[in-house]
Amino acid sequence: MSYPFISSQEIGQFCETYHIIDNKLVSAICDTQFEAVTGNQKIKSYMKIKNGLIRYDFIEFLVRIAKLKYMSSDFAKIKVKTFTEAFRNLIEINIRPVHPDKDISIEGYWQKWRDLKLWNLECNDILDANLSSLHKVHDFYC
Repeated sequence: MSYPFISSQEIGQFCETYHIIDNKLVSAICDTQFEAVTGNQKIKSYMKIKNGLIRYDFIEFLVRIAKLKYMSSDFAKIKVKTFTEAFRNLIEINIRPVHPDKDISIEGYWQKWRDLKLWNLECNDILDANLSSLHKVHDFYC
């Protein structure tokens, strides 16, 4: 794993695990979409990204794959008209069935995690105590 970046090898494993690759949408197309996303990166001096995705890049990759898989006449078995429908299909048809026992909805697991681990008094006290330093770090990098 190349934390915090997602490598092309990890993207390939992701596409296989979640059945994104099929007889029409082959792994080479996933690789091409990965390259399209990483080629758009504006590398800042503090981030030495070498052929890897970070959070928003991963979402862009998923949207590109959803567009190909569910909007393109060349690849779509189920054709939809909007990016929203295509992305929803990618989640519901490809990703969610691999983990049917997990509640991956915002209202489920992640909201419980936020309530217990993130939005609590201890976290708030730490953030408040370091707020001016956090603002300086934010302003420096953003």
